[in-house]
Amino acid sequence: MIVIWLSGHAGAGKDTVAAILCKKYDLQRVAFADSLKDFVAVKYGIERGLFDTPEGKNSLVPAVGKTVRELLIADSAEAKKENINIFASHVLDKIKSSKQKGFVISDWRYPHEYEHIRDNMPDTKHVCIRITRPGLQSLADPSEHALDNWYFHTEIINNSLKLLEKDVVNFLTTFK
Repeated sequence: MIVIWLSGHAGAGKDTVAAILCKKYDLQRVAFADSLKDFVAVKYGIERGLFDTPEGKNSLVPAVGKTVRELLIADSAEAKKENINIFASHVLDKIKSSKQKGFVISDWRYPHEYEHIRDNMPDTKHVCIRITRPGLQSLADPSEHALDNWYFHTEIINNSLKLLEKDVVNFLTTFK
């Protein structure tokens, strides 16, 4: 089994790389934020589709005076007070209950997420990839910087879709 971990600042192209990996290598995409997004959408009566685009995440929710992104951050912090690995446990459950042999985690942001899943899947190959996009301004939120000093197997620069796909395929071909 293999788990490919994608990290990068908001807008770097993690979901794009995940889509490339899923298509080329028959991997299943999983994300820590999926269960959080589902919960927040129901809690605040927000259309779930808004959670999956930068524009949607920047949308103001008039009833609470916060953006979708702000609600995600606040509700995530609240949930993690009770169990820091709540979202990592959801992903771990999805992986363990699947018949799939390969996964790509498209929204890795914290060391504890990696440690929780790695510790519970010691016989799995874990590959860490950092996606960067030149000129992208990162958000000030700590979730954007918790992995800035992490060891990654490679960094993939997102200059264009064509080059991005080539770089992803080249890395995985040489990594094996």
